[in-house]
Amino acid sequence: MPKPSILIIGASGTVGSAVVKRFDKEGRTGDTLLTYFSRPLPQPYHSIKLDWSDPTTFDPAFDDKYAITTLFILLPMSIFDTLGKSRKFLDEAKARGVKRFVVLSGTLLDKGTKPIGDVHEYIVGTLKVDYSILRMCGDFALFSGAPFQANIRDFNFLASGMKDGRIPLVHVDDVADVAYRALTDAQSPNKEQVILGPELFNLDEVAALLSRGDTLNRKITHIRLTKQQSLNMLKKAYNGNPEQAELAAYWSAADERDAEGVEEAFFYKEGNISGTHHLEPFLEEQAKVGIWTPSQ
Repeated sequence: MPKPSILIIGASGTVGSAVVKRFDKEGRTGDTLLTYFSRPLPQPYHSIKLDWSDPTTFDPAFDDKYAITTLFILLPMSIFDTLGKSRKFLDEAKARGVKRFVVLSGTLLDKGTKPIGDVHEYIVGTLKVDYSILRMCGDFALFSGAPFQANIRDFNFLASGMKDGRIPLVHVDDVADVAYRALTDAQSPNKEQVILGPELFNLDEVAALLSRGDTLNRKITHIRLTKQQSLNMLKKAYNGNPEQAELAAYWSAADERDAEGVEEAFFYKEGNISGTHHLEPFLEEQAKVGIWTPSQ
């Protein structure tokens, strides 16, 4: 009989790769499998192709030789109807013996809503399996990806509809620590776990940190967008795809919720998990590797 194993879905993404690193640290390579979309991932892990738009890739993941009993589910942020894309896979997983589902979600992704919150509700209310829903705040790597990274690098600004909204940004390694325990502890959490950073920042404050002499040593400004300007910027970032236009509208509205203090309120609630990594050294490290160095 094969040893029970864990399947990490989305292993090549920012959070997924941090989870894999956590498994590396613990020497858990022999009982852990990864999924890939275009190219198999490097050894020592065994990797399995998974394409959410191609249901024919679902069944091979549950071949008896893998004996998968636990899933880490990271759905791509290019999908708005997350349950529509993943329901068949989730049903197949339960039918083929998966006992525990750990889903990466967010503080602004409410149970029962698209995206991700519909998957949360389905796993808890319909599948009725062991679970953990990891509701993380925005991570530090936001400033290393679209649209922030290019705007900082080439135009010296951050643009958002968040106004003065303050959020407890979190490092992906802190999320990975919680994910590892949710996947491997003998007792499943069977609850939402809210993961936040140890400090609150608004984007004016982030811009000030980026401007410092030991970071970029040039003036970075936070440009405050109107609702329509925020929506237009996000639609451009999502390349105009119809489903991704829905995502752009969702995240534009999320900026408004941040401006109203929704994520800040999580910071003061009891029972949340607070990370230990701080934003300032992360920004300094990223600056040193040149991700915001202007193109020549």
